[in-house]
Amino acid sequence: MDADLNAYRARIDSIDDIILELLNRRLKYALEINQIKLEKGQQVLDADREQRILARLHAYNEGPLSRAGLERIYRTIISESRRLMQQSREAAGLE
Repeated sequence: MDADLNAYRARIDSIDDIILELLNRRLKYALEINQIKLEKGQQVLDADREQRILARLHAYNEGPLSRAGLERIYRTIISESRRLMQQSREAAGLE
Protein backbone atom coordinates (compact mmCIF):
# COMPACT_ATOMS: atom_id res chain seq x y z
CA MET A 1 0.00 0.00 0.00
CA ASP A 2 2.77 2.46 0.95
CA ALA A 3 4.60 1.62 -2.28
CA ASP A 4 1.48 2.53 -4.30
CA LEU A 5 1.02 5.74 -2.33
CA ASN A 6 4.66 6.69 -2.77
CA ALA A 7 4.51 5.93 -6.48
CA TYR A 8 1.50 8.21 -6.93
CA ARG A 9 3.12 10.94 -4.85
CA ALA A 10 6.27 10.70 -6.99
CA ARG A 11 4.13 11.11 -10.11
CA ILE A 12 2.44 14.15 -8.60
CA ASP A 13 5.81 15.62 -7.64
CA SER A 14 6.98 15.19 -11.22
CA ILE A 15 3.84 16.86 -12.56
CA ASP A 16 4.28 19.71 -10.06
CA ASP A 17 7.81 20.28 -11.38
CA ILE A 18 6.47 20.47 -14.92
CA ILE A 19 3.64 22.82 -13.90
CA LEU A 20 6.12 25.14 -12.19
CA GLU A 21 8.39 25.16 -15.23
CA LEU A 22 5.45 25.96 -17.50
CA LEU A 23 4.13 28.69 -15.18
CA ASN A 24 7.52 30.39 -15.16
CA ARG A 25 7.72 30.12 -18.95
CA ARG A 26 4.23 31.63 -19.23
CA LEU A 27 5.21 34.52 -16.96
CA LYS A 28 8.36 35.18 -18.99
CA TYR A 29 6.22 35.40 -22.13
CA ALA A 30 3.86 37.76 -20.30
CA LEU A 31 6.81 40.03 -19.50
CA GLU A 32 7.83 39.97 -23.17
CA ILE A 33 4.27 40.88 -24.11
CA ASN A 34 4.45 43.68 -21.57
CA GLN A 35 7.48 45.10 -23.38
CA ILE A 36 5.61 45.04 -26.68
CA LYS A 37 2.60 46.71 -25.04
CA LEU A 38 4.89 49.40 -23.62
CA GLU A 39 6.33 50.11 -27.07
CA LYS A 40 2.80 50.40 -28.45
CA GLY A 41 1.51 52.47 -25.54
CA GLN A 42 -0.97 49.81 -24.44
CA GLN A 43 -2.18 49.12 -20.91
CA VAL A 44 -1.43 45.97 -18.92
CA LEU A 45 -5.08 44.94 -18.55
CA ASP A 46 -6.74 43.38 -21.58
CA ALA A 47 -10.05 42.14 -20.18
CA ASP A 48 -11.25 40.85 -23.56
CA ARG A 49 -8.12 38.71 -23.94
CA GLU A 50 -8.55 37.35 -20.42
CA GLN A 51 -12.14 36.36 -21.18
CA ARG A 52 -11.07 34.67 -24.42
CA ILE A 53 -8.42 32.69 -22.51
CA LEU A 54 -11.00 31.48 -19.99
CA ALA A 55 -13.57 30.64 -22.68
CA ARG A 56 -10.97 28.66 -24.66
CA LEU A 57 -9.87 26.75 -21.55
CA HIS A 58 -13.45 26.01 -20.51
CA ALA A 59 -14.05 24.49 -23.95
CA TYR A 60 -10.81 22.48 -23.75
CA ASN A 61 -11.29 21.20 -20.18
CA GLU A 62 -12.52 17.62 -19.99
CA GLY A 63 -12.30 17.36 -16.19
CA PRO A 64 -12.22 16.25 -13.52
CA LEU A 65 -11.27 19.90 -12.89
CA SER A 66 -14.53 21.81 -12.48
CA ARG A 67 -15.37 24.95 -14.41
CA ALA A 68 -15.17 26.98 -11.18
CA GLY A 69 -11.87 25.36 -10.20
CA LEU A 70 -10.35 26.08 -13.60
CA GLU A 71 -11.50 29.68 -13.38
CA ARG A 72 -10.02 30.15 -9.88
CA ILE A 73 -6.67 28.75 -10.98
CA TYR A 74 -6.46 30.80 -14.17
CA ARG A 75 -7.66 34.01 -12.56
CA THR A 76 -4.78 33.58 -10.10
CA ILE A 77 -2.30 32.95 -12.93
CA ILE A 78 -3.59 35.96 -14.89
CA SER A 79 -3.50 38.12 -11.77
CA GLU A 80 0.13 37.19 -11.15
CA SER A 81 0.95 37.98 -14.78
CA ARG A 82 -0.62 41.42 -14.43
CA ARG A 83 1.20 42.00 -11.13
CA LEU A 84 4.57 41.18 -12.68
CA MET A 85 3.83 43.35 -15.71
CA GLN A 86 2.84 46.28 -13.50
CA GLN A 87 5.90 45.76 -11.29
CA SER A 88 8.11 45.80 -14.39
CA ARG A 89 6.58 49.08 -15.53
CA GLU A 90 6.99 50.65 -12.10
CA ALA A 91 10.63 49.52 -11.91
CA ALA A 92 11.21 51.21 -15.26
CA GLY A 93 9.57 54.38 -13.91
CA LEU A 94 6.77 54.19 -16.44
CA GLU A 95 3.75 54.01 -14.11
